[in-house]
Amino acid sequence: MSKAEDKMNKIADFFHQRIYVHIHIPLYYRWFSRQLDVRNGEETIGYIVKNRASISRFGDYEYMSLNDESNNFNRSNQLLANRLKEVLEKEVPNLAVCLPHAFCNLHNDNKHARTFWKYYIAQKGKFILANTPRNRIYYDASFTRFYMDARDKSHEKIQSYIDKLRMIWDKRNLLIVEGNDSRFGVGDDLLSNSLSIRRILCPSTDAFLKYDEILTTIKEEAKKGDLIMMALGATATVLAYDLTKEGYQALDIGHADVEYCWFKMGATHKVPIPGKAVNEVGINDAGENNDQAYLSQIIRRI
Repeated sequence: MSKAEDKMNKIADFFHQRIYVHIHIPLYYRWFSRQLDVRNGEETIGYIVKNRASISRFGDYEYMSLNDESNNFNRSNQLLANRLKEVLEKEVPNLAVCLPHAFCNLHNDNKHARTFWKYYIAQKGKFILANTPRNRIYYDASFTRFYMDARDKSHEKIQSYIDKLRMIWDKRNLLIVEGNDSRFGVGDDLLSNSLSIRRILCPSTDAFLKYDEILTTIKEEAKKGDLIMMALGATATVLAYDLTKEGYQALDIGHADVEYCWFKMGATHKVPIPGKAVNEVGINDAGENNDQAYLSQIIRRI
């Protein structure tokens, strides 16, 4: 190849990239955003509180698992992919299936989040729409991610949202099902308005390999009226579906506690949180915790 040809190819690549970034991605997002009906975070909280509803959440990692791809929480697993597809396709009374609100609207997201979701949808939009029924109402999978991706991080706005979020477990007995080092609500006051807390600790990665044992243990330990809150990746998405069918209220609650800690820290980017596993910054081993109040809450380990 001559120098002139090489130069022309580089110029062509440059313009193709500019067209992709500045024309194709925005136009595709604009079209995609009209394909699904996803309610916002505050509507999602209101729905949960009013109906004592359960939730199963789908984000980028759940769609990876649905496509039988590995991620930080689960290795490729066809059974998990099949179960996630079932959750999307079969409607269950009192279970709200949640998708990222960014699928429909990016107005409240900061520049980093807007860029991420536009590129993600440009790459994965066809797969998402092929596997997600369009003729139903979805709620917001990102209702638990209220701080770090927010355009407006003002204390007043975020605190107002947190006050609404805490109504979900206000004066409720909680059964928390989480990864070994997640420690949801430990060391902070996010859950201080609950009546009681019991915990079942599960593997932090590949928890789905223990799915039957986890589900059986929850049903053995859950008491009438308990609110089951789960921070266990895509495994929690399926657990909420199965538990709701048997009459439990089960929330796939995700990263709400991590977001709360970042808010209290005033963090401007994702940072480690002492004493907690934070997968998004590569902290999967939080070390020992000898706090007796926390240890007394642990009723089962899987």
